[in-house]
Amino acid sequence: MTTPPAKLLPFEHLDKACLAATSADAGLSNAPTWSFRVEGALAPDAIRRAVGWLLCAFPSAAATARPLDAAERTWAWVLPQEPAEVADAIVTIHPPATDADAAADLGAAIRDRFLDLRAGPPLRVDWVPHGSGGTLHLQQHHGLADGRAFIALIERFFRLLDSAIRGDEPEPTAISGPARRAELEALALPTGKRRWWTLRGAWIYVRGALADLFAPTTPLWQNTGSDYSGGNRTVHRALGSERTDALRAAATAAGGNLHAALLTAWVRASAGLSAERGHPARRLLLSSIVELRPRAAATVEFDSFANHLGWVLPRVDLRRTPDFPALMRSLHREMRRQLRVGEVVQRYLFERWGLSKLPLPGVRDGLARPKRAVVHCNASNVLAIPIPFLRGAGFAVQGVRVTTPVSPRYGALLTVTRYGNEATLNINYKDSILPPDAAERLATLLEEELDGFAATAPASSTTVPAHGGRP
Repeated sequence: MTTPPAKLLPFEHLDKACLAATSADAGLSNAPTWSFRVEGALAPDAIRRAVGWLLCAFPSAAATARPLDAAERTWAWVLPQEPAEVADAIVTIHPPATDADAAADLGAAIRDRFLDLRAGPPLRVDWVPHGSGGTLHLQQHHGLADGRAFIALIERFFRLLDSAIRGDEPEPTAISGPARRAELEALALPTGKRRWWTLRGAWIYVRGALADLFAPTTPLWQNTGSDYSGGNRTVHRALGSERTDALRAAATAAGGNLHAALLTAWVRASAGLSAERGHPARRLLLSSIVELRPRAAATVEFDSFANHLGWVLPRVDLRRTPDFPALMRSLHREMRRQLRVGEVVQRYLFERWGLSKLPLPGVRDGLARPKRAVVHCNASNVLAIPIPFLRGAGFAVQGVRVTTPVSPRYGALLTVTRYGNEATLNINYKDSILPPDAAERLATLLEEELDGFAATAPASSTTVPAHGGRP
C-alpha cells in the first residue's frame, strides 16, 4: 500500500526565527516550561488520552520541522497522518518523587531539556507524582505558539483531562482547534503599504545604528557574559491582587499604566544589580513583547494557534529620568508612539524580509554567539491573558509557574503571569551567567521597586482595568 504524502505547513517568519534561536551546543532550548502544582492523583492513561485528543485539536503540536532546500532557507512543519498517535512520544510518566527536593531536581532537568524539532514534536508533557498530588509540566518550543495561543491550549488540555478521567468522550468542538493563521493575515495590510512599511523598517534600523554611534548604549553586568550553557532557572515572586491594584492606581495617578510600571521597575532593578556588581549603566535598550493580532475593536476575534508577536524597543537614559515616575512616563510615551506610528510592524516586516533570504545555520550562529548585547532588558507581560482556575474530577491546580529560557545576551528576562487572583513575577536567568544569589538579589530589587512605587498610590484611588501587555 502506498504511503500518503506528508502534509506540510510552510514556516512563518517567527517559526524560523524561533528555530534559529535554538542551539544544543550553545545551551539554547527556546522552550518555555509551564509547571502546574496539582492536588490530586492523575491517572497516566487519562493523561495520554487527553493529549491524544489535544493533538487532534492542535495538530502542529505533533509536527516535526524539515528544511525544504539544501541551504536551509525555507522550512516547513511536517504533520503526522494521525496526530493522536504521537501522544506516546509526547507524554512521560515519571516514577513518584521521593520528596520535594527530588521533584524539584527532576523539574530542573525537564526545563533544561533540548527539543530537537527535526527529530520530535515541539510539545512535551511530563507528570511527576509526589505527595498528595504532583507536578504536571508542559514544555513548548516557542516556534509552536505564542503566549496567548499556548494558554488557550492549556485551558483545552485540562478540560480534556477532566473528560478522560470521567471516562467521557469529548464534544466534537473540543477536539477541533483554531488553525495556524498566517502572520501577514493578522496585519491585514494592503500590498503597497506592506512594501512601503518594509522600507521604513530598514530606515528604523539605520536610525538605530546612528543613535548608537552618537549616543552609545552601555551594557549591564548581566549582559557581559557569553556562556549560556548553564541551567534554565527562575525565581518566582507572587504579587497578590492588593499589590497589583496599588501599582495600577499609582501608575495611573503618575501618568502611566500598570504595564509601564512593571517595565520601569524591571529596568531600575536590572540597573541596580548591575551597579552593585560594578557596572553602572546609563543608556539602555529595552525590549517588550506585544501582540500583532488585530485589536482595533473589542469585537475583533482572531483565533490562531501560532506566533503573532512584535517588540517595542524603547531607549532609556537613566540620568535624564532618575526617578521612577519620570522613567515610567518616558517609557509609556515612547511605547505608545512606536505602536501609534507602526514602528513595531515596520521593523517586523523588514526582519521578515531579511530572514527569508538567510540560511538558518548562519542565523543561529549569530544569535547564539553575539559579539555584544544589542538589547539589554527583555520583558513579557501576559497579565492581560489570565489563566482561569484549572480543575476536574479529583484534581485541582493550586499554582502555575513558567520558566522561559534566556537567550544571549540578556542574562535575565522577566515574564509576568496571572493565575486566578495571583500575579507572578517570573525572573528567568541562566545560572552560567547569573549565580543564584545574584538572581535572588535581582528579584528582591524588583519587588522593592514595585512596592516603593505602589506606596505612592492615592489613598482614595479606585481600581481601573489592567492593561497587561498592551502599552
